[in-house]
Formats: sequence, C-alpha cells, structure tokens
Amino acid sequence: MNVDHTTPPADGTSYSFAQRLEHWINSGAWPHGTTLPSLSELSRIFKDQDMSSIQEVLDGFLSQGVLLLDAESGRLSARDWISSPDGSHGCADLDQPFESVADRAHALGEARNALLCQCVRRLASRATQEDLDHLEFALARAVENQSAESLAAFDRELVLRTGNGLMLRIYDRLNDLGTAESSAGLSAPSPDQALARTELLTAIGAGETSAAVRFAEGLATSRHRVA
Repeated sequence: MNVDHTTPPADGTSYSFAQRLEHWINSGAWPHGTTLPSLSELSRIFKDQDMSSIQEVLDGFLSQGVLLLDAESGRLSARDWISSPDGSHGCADLDQPFESVADRAHALGEARNALLCQCVRRLASRATQEDLDHLEFALARAVENQSAESLAAFDRELVLRTGNGLMLRIYDRLNDLGTAESSAGLSAPSPDQALARTELLTAIGAGETSAAVRFAEGLATSRHRVA
C-alpha cells in the first residue's frame, strides 16, 4: 500500500502515525467492515498524536480507498485484509497426521502461539503499569538488537507478565520442542516484526483486546521456522 503520508523511519526504531495505522489495518486488528475509533479514541491509542495529524492521515487513507466512509453515520471503516497470498491463515490441520518434521514443528509453533494469544488477551484486560514497563523494556531491547532471539525474548515476557507459572512452563516446553524439531532454528527477523510487536504493546496498553489478539495471531508467521 502506497500512502503519501508514510515515510520510512530514519533509524528503524520509530514509525509515523500513518505507518502504524496502516499496520493495524493490514494486520487485521480492525477487520473488514470494522468502524474505526473516533479521533479522540485514536489519540488515546496512539498516545502522542494530535487531532489535526490524525485527520490528515485519515483523509489520505480515505482518498486512496484504504478506508471507507459510511454516508449515514459519517464514520470510517477498514477495508478487507488478506493474511496470505492464497487467502488462508496458514493454520495446520491438526486432525491430519504429521508427514514431516517440518509439519510437526509448525504445529508446535501454532500451539505456542495459541497460548501466547491467551496471555495477550489477559494482559489487555488487566496489565498493570509495572507489566507495561517490563514489556516496554523488553521491546526496546528487541528493537535495538533486531534479532530473532530478542524478539522471542519479548514474546516470552508477554507470557511471564500474566503471572501464571503453568502457562509459562507450557510455553517454554513448546518453545523447546519447536526448536528441537527445527533444523534451521530461529529465522532472521523481517523489518516489520519489531513494528508488529510495537503495535501489540500499544494495543495492550490501550486496552484494545481484540486488536492485541490479532497482532499476537500475526506473530505465528514470524517466529520459529524450518528450512
């Protein structure tokens, strides 16, 4: 998507409001037909944004067809999103036997990500300021290092902050099994993976539960991969 207001971050660690909003739409945090929050709500979610800059970006997205305008209510809604080139979500059919080590590793990754989504759901509804501070610190390290290991450390911190020891042990076990099954280990991160986690934390801090879970679901394609 080519958005006039979107400019690449100079240092790879900061993003324009247009880039962030585009990521929310493309990631399915606001699925097709979902009415976008109001200007004041957007300002609350994306904390340092003023109303005029928000409106400017929205107008640009509307003119390019990224957003749709409801003539009756005057509210904007998101267009459809596609999770993969073939329109699928990339989920394995767990009713089928594993035909290869890669299939087993993929299934383990999905189980791990399902647990992560449950943790994110809990955090979005009850995260304390201490939780958010710890997550901010983990995210800062991940953005600075830009490595698969540091991104995985942030994901583990999400599970840790739920305060549920059993969930953490299960998550670590799934993680260990997935790594053991993978011949390639952790894949190199793509430039969008730090942004995905930045917006995941934004959604948690804003109490946007459904959006946070959508972002967490999207991490499934950016974690451990097999060759």
